Amino acid sequence: MNKDGSYRTRDQLTSKWSHINRKVRKFVGVYEECARSRRRGTNDANVLRLATTRYQDDGHQGKVPIDLWKILSRSPKWQQLNNPDGGSSKKRSSVDAEVEVDETIGSSDQMPPFNVADSDDEDPIPRPIGRKKAKSIASGSGGSGSVSVSSRDEIGQAMFEQLHVFNLREEERMKLKEKEMKRTDDLRAKNKRSRSREAFDQIADGVSENSPAFLRAWEDACRHPGKSRVIVPKGTFKIWSTTFVGPCLGPISFVIEGVLRAPTHPSEFRSDTWLGFRYVDRLSVKGGGYLDGQGHAAWPFNDCSTNPNCFPLPVSLRLDFVRKARINHLRSINSKNTHFSLFACDKIQISRVRLTAPGDSPNTDGIRIGASTNVKISHATIQTGDDCVSIITGSNNIRVNDVACGPGHGISIGSLGKSQGDFVSDVQVTNCTFVGTQNGVRIKTWAADSMSSTVSNIFFGYIAMQNVNNPIIIDQVYCPGQLPDCYTLGKSLSRVQIKDVTFYNIWGSSASKVALALKCSALVPCQDIVLNKIDLSYNGQEGGPAISECSNVNGKSYGKQFPNGCL
Repeated sequence: MNKDGSYRTRDQLTSKWSHINRKVRKFVGVYEECARSRRRGTNDANVLRLATTRYQDDGHQGKVPIDLWKILSRSPKWQQLNNPDGGSSKKRSSVDAEVEVDETIGSSDQMPPFNVADSDDEDPIPRPIGRKKAKSIASGSGGSGSVSVSSRDEIGQAMFEQLHVFNLREEERMKLKEKEMKRTDDLRAKNKRSRSREAFDQIADGVSENSPAFLRAWEDACRHPGKSRVIVPKGTFKIWSTTFVGPCLGPISFVIEGVLRAPTHPSEFRSDTWLGFRYVDRLSVKGGGYLDGQGHAAWPFNDCSTNPNCFPLPVSLRLDFVRKARINHLRSINSKNTHFSLFACDKIQISRVRLTAPGDSPNTDGIRIGASTNVKISHATIQTGDDCVSIITGSNNIRVNDVACGPGHGISIGSLGKSQGDFVSDVQVTNCTFVGTQNGVRIKTWAADSMSSTVSNIFFGYIAMQNVNNPIIIDQVYCPGQLPDCYTLGKSLSRVQIKDVTFYNIWGSSASKVALALKCSALVPCQDIVLNKIDLSYNGQEGGPAISECSNVNGKSYGKQFPNGCL
């Protein structure tokens, strides 16, 4: 085959006589050497395979000339040309035997066994025309412009036929390869298919209701078997309470490039969810846009601090029964309730988000995690009116890293003990910063009528505090002060067991005199509590050093301890 993809003609092939002859002679020499040194039990196919390997190992360029060897070695004319002294019979005695060619080497066309000696009765084959002769014939200046097949070189004819068969096989192989590549490309294109939501008639005026348009877009994307996207383009879109439900046939992304704005009408406050995703696997929520909860219109309706039977306001973004999801590059402002809520989720990653609400906004947790496993939160800024991160019952394997918290109530585990068997385990909070928060790192359990529960395997480390009221606190007499019978209930004993908790390398300033408070239950004291490298100073008006308060705690302390005297 030529470089341009065309196939060589017989004339082109015969003009390469010297090159072909030299390659075949070299291969014959290698084959004869292998045949002479063959071991007992080695068949001819193995000899041919060994000769092929040695030919390539000796540095010969190009493909092993098996097909050419088959043709030329049968030709008495070629034998005469390459053995003019007639003494080749002795040297070739080792290949006079019948040779059985392994069809896995060279051409796949089966050729009958041959014997060089059997070709003596063949008509002599003339030497192929030379290069000059071939050129003169091609140009029409050296004799007849056309040569009959009978007058052409028989060796060239045989090689031409052999290569023609090879070319047919090569064409078939290339067609199959192209067909397979086309099928692969079609699958890739199908998987990369995305859908622009602009075709679903959203109205970006900040007033018109767009929930039906986004639901239609979601349903269409969810039915797609490959990757799909629902895109919120730049602009401001008002959307009422909406839940996007799976399962979907493939991975799906909800890309928010613009602003989604929540309603302000009180009739919409009766739902506990503004934007929700339920029963979805392989979900991505991203885009760099905003979720505007418009909480100022709803916060006056929040009476949960005085009414135990209050109806909660809508969560801005809720994930229920979601697996393998990522939430990143997103901003949420002024949520009516919690910004992000996870329930019964698994393998969730939240990163590079910014969640903000006024410090006095009620119950505006940043991220609330419940009954979920394998959750990672990283590179987040949370400024809100309640816990920056709240980890409640049923949560396991939670990682919180590089979170800037404040204002807010800190990062909390709990409250626990309201239900039998509540638990939180395997939590790590690292490399976080708290500025002006009500609490730093906190574990809280109900004191009133609590049920048997556990908190275990907790690590708080590498944490900076700046003007924080309660930098380190375990509170097992937790009872929100404005409940009617809170004082009486607060005297009850918690049944929540707290154990295996480490506070490591925590430093900074406390806004309260008590920088470290470990108030555990007398009924089930805290076990295996470790304080290591604690350095907290008091910068309030009372003056003097920071102090610690501990009760019902079993554990150890290591390294620097300011304040000290607790364990």
